[in-house]
Amino acid sequence: MSQSFDEAMAKFSGEVDDAVSRARRAAAEARDLTARLRIESREEPDAPPVPQTSDEDDDFSQEQIMTRD
Repeated sequence: MSQSFDEAMAKFSGEVDDAVSRARRAAAEARDLTARLRIESREEPDAPPVPQTSDEDDDFSQEQIMTRD
């Protein structure tokens, strides 16, 4: 019986090692993608500006909508 426990532990340990390796690889790929996107966004000066908002833009009350010019 101890033989099968040892085999199960070895299999489990191998699966954990594989999962950790996949997680590390995915994290590295995500860091690379994020870095590329940051570089690309800095290289795009033609990006549309973010519109400025004012208090008036945020007032969606019925009275404000009905009396707006």
